Amino acid sequence: MEYMERGSLKNVLYDLSIDIDYERKLSFAVDSARGMHFLHTLEPPRIHRDLKSDNLVVSKDWTVKVADFGLGRDVNITRNDKPQFRRRCGSDQLHISLLPKRDGLSFSGIGTARWAAPELTLRESYDTAVDVYSFGIVLWEIWTRQLPFGQYRFDYQVSDAVVANERPAISRDCPQPLATIMKRCWSPRPSDRLSFGQVISQLESLESI
Repeated sequence: MEYMERGSLKNVLYDLSIDIDYERKLSFAVDSARGMHFLHTLEPPRIHRDLKSDNLVVSKDWTVKVADFGLGRDVNITRNDKPQFRRRCGSDQLHISLLPKRDGLSFSGIGTARWAAPELTLRESYDTAVDVYSFGIVLWEIWTRQLPFGQYRFDYQVSDAVVANERPAISRDCPQPLATIMKRCWSPRPSDRLSFGQVISQLESLESI
């Protein structure tokens, strides 16, 4: 495996001695989205199913890559409104650290409560949109450098809150376009969430802010 000198993105974000400016936060988000875009545009698409800051790793030059595919699965898209995937770029593969092949879908041991989409908690049918939801939480985490749903101690409390449509509070200093991306990603309706191709395009448009 590739050695990622700075460890997990979570460790980087929560170490407040590290100065992380707006441009670097945006870079973290774009790198993460590119790695997920690579997964979702494979044939068949592949769901990570446990996307969180612990499973994003950071290199010495601050590049972020997606890792830990122990829960990853190949799936077929079943939503009535098929996601509009942007053509995968060769550079997207650079944001993948390790990619074993997995098959089949189940609810066994998938996701982590603070990042898990409500349809997983409710044990409903799911697809690639669960990863987009998780990315919305990660995006909030990148901006705030705080633990999502930090007011709750137990996983069941987080899950109950998410099912009740509670989401992390977006601070007033967050640029409105970035807040909009978060909200679209963690929408309670999977069909309303962005694809990662759309996420990348919208994040790249923020570079001039």
